[in-house]
Amino acid sequence: MILEFEYACPDKFAQLVTNAPQWTNIHREERPQVKAECLRLLTTLKLSPARMQLISGFVDMYLRLDETEKQVFQVAISTMD
Repeated sequence: MILEFEYACPDKFAQLVTNAPQWTNIHREERPQVKAECLRLLTTLKLSPARMQLISGFVDMYLRLDETEKQVFQVAISTMD
């Protein structure tokens, strides 16, 4: 499926993808909170559903959590306003 956007800056997206391997340098104990914070910030951007899905998929792909981290993540997002 190809998503079309009204405006998508290929250069910025390419930079995001280029920097993605650096996400693996996040300390394990911080990973659930980092993911929760990324998704919280995403909700403040008022993007279209397609853009939100694209970006959240990117976060999911490059910041995968193990079962213990998923539990911490669930607690983190359940306490957000």
